Amino acid sequence: MAKDLGALIRLQKWRVDEQRRKLADLLRQAARIEGQRAGLERELKREQKVAGLAVDYSLTYAAYARAVIERRKRIAQALVQVERQIADEQEALGGLFRDLKSFEITQAARDRAERQRIAKLDQAMLDEFGALKFQARGGIAPRPG
Repeated sequence: MAKDLGALIRLQKWRVDEQRRKLADLLRQAARIEGQRAGLERELKREQKVAGLAVDYSLTYAAYARAVIERRKRIAQALVQVERQIADEQEALGGLFRDLKSFEITQAARDRAERQRIAKLDQAMLDEFGALKFQARGGIAPRPG
């Protein structure tokens, strides 16, 4: 009988699922950061319009612009960090998935070999049964037709 890899396959599937969840969390985090960046750009455009309309506000706009530049930098750094983590998690997921497929292919080959072994035994039994039946008839084969 072929050794069963079912438990190992189930464990590996669980690991793959966990890795997918981690990756999904990181992708959601990246989307949030992208949303922050888009929100900052919308806010900047709004503030630029207001600064163009109000003279007294245009005097404080420079400080606001410096703060926006700093926020952009922090957002960009956060996005780069999350994208690195995403790349690492994708690589890890790929490795786990390759291992899972390897286990599944090995199990399928073992299952196929076991089915062939059983079929060979069944055929040997049928051959023996046919030979015994032939002998019981006195060794004479029935006439065709």
